[in-house]
Formats: sequence, C-alpha cells, structure tokens
Amino acid sequence: MMMPLTRKLFILFSIWVSHFITVLAILVVVPADAFAFIGDNTIRSHRARSRNINSNRKGKICNSVLQLQDMSNRWWRSCNNLCAVVASDNNNDVGVSTASVGLYKKFADHALEKLLETEWVVEDKSVPLDLSEKQAPAKGTKIESIVRITTKALIPKTKNQSSNSLIRYARITLLETVPISDDNTDGIVSSDGIQVLNFVILPNSDSTLPVMGVDLVSLPGSKHLLLMDAQPMAIPNPHESHWEDWYRKYVVVKSSSINKSENNQQEEREQEELLKFAWGGDFPESVKQYVSKYALWTRLQDIIPVESDDDNTTNDGVTTTANSNNNHTPSAIDIIQSDIFLAYQGHLDTYLKLLGRYTTTDEDDENNSSNNDDNNIETVKGDNHQPSYLDYRRNNDPAKPMLNALYGKEWTQTLLDNVLFPQD
Repeated sequence: MMMPLTRKLFILFSIWVSHFITVLAILVVVPADAFAFIGDNTIRSHRARSRNINSNRKGKICNSVLQLQDMSNRWWRSCNNLCAVVASDNNNDVGVSTASVGLYKKFADHALEKLLETEWVVEDKSVPLDLSEKQAPAKGTKIESIVRITTKALIPKTKNQSSNSLIRYARITLLETVPISDDNTDGIVSSDGIQVLNFVILPNSDSTLPVMGVDLVSLPGSKHLLLMDAQPMAIPNPHESHWEDWYRKYVVVKSSSINKSENNQQEEREQEELLKFAWGGDFPESVKQYVSKYALWTRLQDIIPVESDDDNTTNDGVTTTANSNNNHTPSAIDIIQSDIFLAYQGHLDTYLKLLGRYTTTDEDDENNSSNNDDNNIETVKGDNHQPSYLDYRRNNDPAKPMLNALYGKEWTQTLLDNVLFPQD
C-alpha cells in the first residue's frame, strides 16, 4: 500500500534535512586532515599526512568517517527511491487502499463466480495488462482518491467447445472511485464519486439469443441510473417471455388487475401494475430496439423528505428515497446493495438457465434423442443484429466521454474496440 503524495514529499524533505545535518556534523567533528583518507569507499594513504597523525587516532577517524559515509549512502538511496515513487505517482500510478471496495464490487464478484461455475468459460489471459486495469486521480472527492477501471474477460473453455457453448465472450468491467488511505477501512463500501458496473454476455453471433446487458451507474450527488436486461438481438424476440417470471418477482410490487375482467388486454393489465422501481424514462430511437419490455430500467436518487407521502416517484420517472436522517426509509445505496442486488442475481440465473437449455457437450450430442429437438442448439440459430449492437456501443456508449476525460481518447477507443465490445 502506497502513501499519499503529500506525505511522501514531507518524508523526502525530512531526509534531505537529515542528510544536510549529517554532512555538517562531519565537517565539525572530523579534523580536516582526516578527509585525505576518504575516496571511493576506501582509505587512500597519504604518507605525507600520515606522518603527522597518530596511527590509533587515524584508525578511529577512518572508521567513523566510513560509518558516516555508509549511513549517508543509505539515506541517498532512500531519497532516490522516494523521488522515483513521487515521479511515478505524478504519472497517475498512484497507490490505493485495498481495504475499501467500490459500490458494485460484489456484483462483479458474483458474476465472475457464477460464470466460472458453469465450466463453459475460462478467464481470458490474453487481455493486455495495460487494458485490464488503469487508474487516474479523482477530482472533487472529499478525501484523496483515484478512479480505477478493471476488466475481467471470459472466453469459451476450449476452441473445440465453442461450437457447443453458446457464450462466445463475456466481460465484467468496474469503474470505481476509491480512497487512497492508510486508515482501517476493511470491508467499507465506497460510494463516493463515480461507481459503474458494465457487464455483458455475448452469445454466439449466429444465434437469436439475447445479450445479457447490465449497466449500473452511480454519479456524485446520489444519482443512480440502473439497467439490467436480456437485450434482444432478433425481431421478433423469441426469448422475451423467459423473463416474465423474473420481472413479476423483482420489479412488480403488485397488480390491481385482479379487479378487472379477464377480457382486458395485456396492455391494460400492465398499466395497472405497481412497479417497485419507476421506469427510468424513454430511450432514444436508436436504442429502443435493444431494450426488451421486461427490462429493469430506473433512476434512484436520495432526497430530504418534506412531507409524508406514500408515492416515492417523481414526475420525471425518478424513484426517490429519504436520506439517512429517516430511519424508516432506506437510502438509494441501501436499495442497490439489497433489492437491486437480488434482482441482479435472479436475472443472471435466469439467463444462464436459458443458455443451459440449449448448451450441450460432446457426450450430450451422442446421447440426445429426437425427443429433445426443442432444446437443440440448432433451434436458436438465426439472423441477429449483434454486429450493429456492438458497433453502436463502441461508438456511442454513454460512458465514452467520461473515459476519454479520465484516460485519454486513444486508450479508451482501444479498450472499446478490443476488450469491451469486440466484434470477433
């Protein structure tokens, strides 16, 4: 764990002062003629001077000078090392406390664990280190912090298995603002600054299966934009109904349609549903084709309640929560760490269950009978618009301007093209 820059500069100044005092002490305590014996860490004899110095006194002086010189050398090395650290820090390679974690760290850990448990994928070790992790100083935070981006990519377990596995690529990316601190912050979830989870599972590009897409974005001021969806890659979407039960369980609070006649249309019943999370607003026309009707899309924001009201939804589609002064209403952070996390776990389980229905091994292929044709991988093959979806994300992703500002345009575009939304 590395020290804050201000502390390093203070230590550097202290070392310089100590070194100056030491040199001054040598000049005062050691006789001037003793310096004839110093040079290249050895004692050079000067016969003319040695005749005037007692041999015992000469040996003591030499030992003292050598000890002081060795101590001085160690201090100089410390100065040089610290200077190198300070220079490195000024190049954005700052240290960070590993005790604190970002708001969505447990979301990322859960996704990685569940994907590896399937044994369909393994971690892709070919991602360059400079693209798998990078950091930059955070601005506007209460304490000294950095903004760190980390990415885990997963690919089919073997090349031969890729024809049987329906996942061609999965990727989990975290953007976290975390403090640079030596304090005891073990287990503390940092919610300051920017906190983002972007998680995608890309199925085989020749299938009609949806893309698992999760974008959880938290911005300063307790503003949270949350989207999780099985993003359709084919029109019509043949797999949309697979998420209806999940939607009823995690997104819908209750429905008042039980008082309606059974002849009412589905649209009328949906209008009567009370949602746990308000719809986050309309998407641009270019995005609508990638959003299913069972998406969880909402915006959360903490407010200071003025008066008691059972309706926590503002007119602009923002689900608001009371601040921490109200012990009866959870904060937005509490909701994210509880209800949103549960919905996220259920959504991933539902997606993996869908893939499992069609995923086969070589052994399964030999034992399958014609009775299982409905679950055969061939039944999900078809045209899709995954290429246009990836192209849109590479060029128009909402996070792109923010990444450009933090890490530079060239690095950001390389990350988008090769790691976040690769075509192949």
